[in-house]
Amino acid sequence: MTWVWLAAAVGFGSALIPVISIEAYLAALGGAHTQVGLLTLALSAAVGQTLGKAVLYVLAAHATDLPWLRRKTQTESWQRGYARWHARAEHHPWRTGGLVFVSAFSSLPPLYLLTVIAGQLRFGLPGFLAATFAGRWLRFVALLNGVSWLLAG
Repeated sequence: MTWVWLAAAVGFGSALIPVISIEAYLAALGGAHTQVGLLTLALSAAVGQTLGKAVLYVLAAHATDLPWLRRKTQTESWQRGYARWHARAEHHPWRTGGLVFVSAFSSLPPLYLLTVIAGQLRFGLPGFLAATFAGRWLRFVALLNGVSWLLAG
């Protein structure tokens, strides 16, 4: 059970601190053939990552409340650009959710960057979290099964 909590904790930390690699951690766990099932480890890491991205999303959503940043966001050009991108995200939630899913699964574009943008645009948090969780869980399942398959042969 310790491995499950550790995978969640590393997932959470790696969601906030990009130099921590949940993928490297899971690859090492997958190679160690722990007593915990691979799907459980993937689930635990995905939950940790999703919770960490939720924190990052909320921080990004409220970053414009900082006085020095509020001055920059009050310019007309920034307001125009924000309104345009906010409208795109709001009018096409499935497209935006699909982009988050692809980012969560493939890391292209980087999920960290997309999380900050989603928070700034206030893309719906439930849809963001669902797409993030699904993409990350599938990514981690693929990674752990790939490592297991490589070491089995």
